[in-house]
Amino acid sequence: MRFLFDEDVNQRIVRGLLRRIPSLDHRSAHDRDLEGQSDDHVLAAAAAEGRLLVSHDVATMTAAHKARLDRGDPVPGLLLIPQSLPVGRAVEDLELVSIASDQRDWDGIVEFLPLT
Repeated sequence: MRFLFDEDVNQRIVRGLLRRIPSLDHRSAHDRDLEGQSDDHVLAAAAAEGRLLVSHDVATMTAAHKARLDRGDPVPGLLLIPQSLPVGRAVEDLELVSIASDQRDWDGIVEFLPLT
């Protein structure tokens, strides 16, 4: 599984996930010079690189994702983490996603943590 972490993602979550999976294939919005870019631009970058986009931006990112779907643009998976979710739970769920699925499972999908 390949991840792109949006600029708003709590870095404690990213660090915790990397402690569990040091070889995780990941990029951040900062790595890709995507800070301050539109949600559509970030989604396009994730789609172009075949990455699951992880974000806390529940309101606008879901709307941008739907707009891309409606236009028929390539749409990556979108995994949304509520700000209220404890860091440890977010790390556990992201670890499960990385182990139990691959990018094709997520194309066009929007999912919210926590996983059930």
